[in-house]
Parts: sequence; structure tokens; C-alpha cells
Amino acid sequence: MNALEWPADLTDFRLPVKWDGQPVDWHGWHPPIEVRDLFLCSNNGLLRDPQPCSGCGHPFQPWWAQGLTADGRTSITIERCGFCNTTIALETGPDGTSEWTLDDSDYGPEGSSDNQEGNR
Repeated sequence: MNALEWPADLTDFRLPVKWDGQPVDWHGWHPPIEVRDLFLCSNNGLLRDPQPCSGCGHPFQPWWAQGLTADGRTSITIERCGFCNTTIALETGPDGTSEWTLDDSDYGPEGSSDNQEGNR
């Protein structure tokens, strides 16, 4: 088996404890989903066109976790590459939808907050 074959094991299980100051209720990590696993018919005509991981270039089939802030106003989906641990957060809240690349500072006691630079 090639070292870059799917799926890769998740080795970093961290999640932000807060999002813009609000505690987050996380619903755990889930393995990557392949389109063909979503349908009973294996020949359903759908072709997955994965975006390459922005960190390592591998076809991005991420592990994912979903959370909701304590005030119930913001839903967060975290996607993490199992090969290089690049982590993308998709935030849906009162101000619309945003995409963020997380870094080590997002996992501290204060959690993740918007620094207006594309990274949180």
C-alpha cells in the first residue's frame, strides 16, 4: 500500500475549546467519507473531484468534526488532513459563512478568535 493512499489515520485530535469567546460543544471526529459510500448503487455516475490539501497536495479527503457554540448561533465544521494535519474550519453564523485555516494558537485555553488575516 502506498504511504499516501486513503484513508490516513488521524493523529491530531485537538479541537478549539472556544470560538470567538464562546465554548463549543463538539461531536467528535468522524472518518473521511467517500461519495461511493453514500449510495447503494456503486455505479451512480458521480465522480468525486477532490480539492488537493493546501498543506501537502494530497487529494483532500478529510477527517471531520462538527460543533456548535454555547449560544447556539454558530456552527463549525473542522476538516483535517490525515497526512499533514492541515486543518480548515468552516464557520456558519449570523454573519454568514467563512473558511479559516487553523494553527496551534487556536487550541489554547482561549480557543480560536478572528484575527482578520485568513488564519484564526
